[in-house]
Amino acid sequence: MQGRPSSTHGTSSSRTLLAELEKARQENEQLRGKQDTAAVKLELHKNSEAQMQQAMAMQAKIERLFRAASAVDVAFIVDITGSMDSWIAAVKDQVTAMAMDWQKRLNTSMRAAFVGYRDYGEKLDWCDFTSDMRGFKDWVGKLRADGGGDAAEDVFSGLEQAAKLSWTKGDGAKLVFIIADAPCHGLSFHDGVYDEHPGGDKHRRSAVTLLCDLQALGIQTCNFSHLNSSTKKMVRVFRLMIGDYGESEDPWITEDEMGQGDTSHLRERVFCAVSTSLSKSIAATFAAQDPHKAVKKERIELDTTPIGRIRWGDVTTFTGRRIKHLLPESMSSLLKAISDKEELLPSYDKVTYKICARPFDDGGATRLPFHAFKVGGLGSPSERNYVAKVFRSGKKEDHLLSKYKQQAEIQAVAAFMAIQFNKAGKDAGIRNIPDIKYIMATTFSAATDGAKESNFNMERWLEGGQIIKFNSNFGFVNHKAYGDLVQAFSHWTWHASKKKLMVVDAQGVWDEGRKQYTLFDPCVHCVDICRFQASTFTNMGEKGFDKFFLSHRCNDFCKCLGLPKHRMQF
Repeated sequence: MQGRPSSTHGTSSSRTLLAELEKARQENEQLRGKQDTAAVKLELHKNSEAQMQQAMAMQAKIERLFRAASAVDVAFIVDITGSMDSWIAAVKDQVTAMAMDWQKRLNTSMRAAFVGYRDYGEKLDWCDFTSDMRGFKDWVGKLRADGGGDAAEDVFSGLEQAAKLSWTKGDGAKLVFIIADAPCHGLSFHDGVYDEHPGGDKHRRSAVTLLCDLQALGIQTCNFSHLNSSTKKMVRVFRLMIGDYGESEDPWITEDEMGQGDTSHLRERVFCAVSTSLSKSIAATFAAQDPHKAVKKERIELDTTPIGRIRWGDVTTFTGRRIKHLLPESMSSLLKAISDKEELLPSYDKVTYKICARPFDDGGATRLPFHAFKVGGLGSPSERNYVAKVFRSGKKEDHLLSKYKQQAEIQAVAAFMAIQFNKAGKDAGIRNIPDIKYIMATTFSAATDGAKESNFNMERWLEGGQIIKFNSNFGFVNHKAYGDLVQAFSHWTWHASKKKLMVVDAQGVWDEGRKQYTLFDPCVHCVDICRFQASTFTNMGEKGFDKFFLSHRCNDFCKCLGLPKHRMQF
């Protein structure tokens, strides 16, 4: 009997075919995987090249802007009557030595000029701006202090000639130093010194006009050194004439008391004044490049309601995703993330905030702050008060989620560095050292009913205290409210990160209760020039390091922490 075909053979053939098909599929997957890997590598290579080109272009632009903004013109207007020989010598020796050192370190132009005045009918000696400091030193060295009849002198001729000097046009630091031991003529300018012209200037010149002529040249600061009390009233009147009233935070006329024979501090005073003017010049130059700061600040109606009196039930509710950046586990993990161009690890949760419709302040250059309140969660009502910050630019690209995440990451890096700094201070055995704490920021992305999604940076509300600006990302150092610990912190961040980054733009309050500095809104300079750029040119790279150290004077905290000096420190 003829039997049925064997099923074993059919099954074997089917298995063989399936095996071959599976093998072909796997080979295709491997090939596709190799192609995908190659494509990814190619894309990464392209991105790396694009980032490198972007970094090089940004660095070149920073270098160009720095060169333009770092030119310095400083003019000395000096009373060179009989008793002023020691001050002429101080300008000749101290100032020229500082200027030559400055030129060498910054590789930039620094020009000096000198106007020496006496009294009516006596010679006016002046030297126009020059960058040849040896020639300037030789010229000043030939001056002789003589002349002067009555006690008052012809200060007006010194101011008048200073305005005729060949000041640099455009960007750069411009400042005047006036050194005098006697007031100008006119009873309205002094308290009764011997004055043969009590009615005022012999040539009927106006002090207001002379001072405004100097301001019109773009001179940032006029520094007056009192050698005795006889010039106090004159400077007070000068300030009133130009609207420089009271204890202004940024006066055009600044004053110091040198003492008649104490010339030892002239170099330091000139250095500090030049550094401050240079920081203003650099800040103004880079601000003009910032799309946020370039936005015309229109009049904004503010919400003046104190946060404790806001009726939160009437305020719009936003529910959405909150993004927190986790702090690095160690300094090495932070540096690895920077080297690998990876952002700090984020975490996500869902939260609800009440956010006011109008900002409570309009002073910020790049962002507007709104009162906010976190709905639900732990903490007393006051502990759930927040500030929601948004970029003030009207451009769509300036409100991307990535911009807000970058800003939050900057504050996370500053918070991490502050924690490490506090530990380093205690490990160094510094007794009673206060803590530094940075307010952490999160990114909040949410929408109300029927509205498009909005992005915010959220920070806890900071209670009380006078906000102080300790330093800036353009090299400014607040010498009035110096805050040695805060300045040492910026220095330490550069050293502890192996010269890879520096936390600057330190501002905040001294918390007497907690004995700590509570800071916010930092900037981070980093060797990766494309990193930490939430706003254009906040990260100035190694140029930012240089500008900080140019103004920074190491203090006891720096010494206790064993911080090395930077090549730019004088």
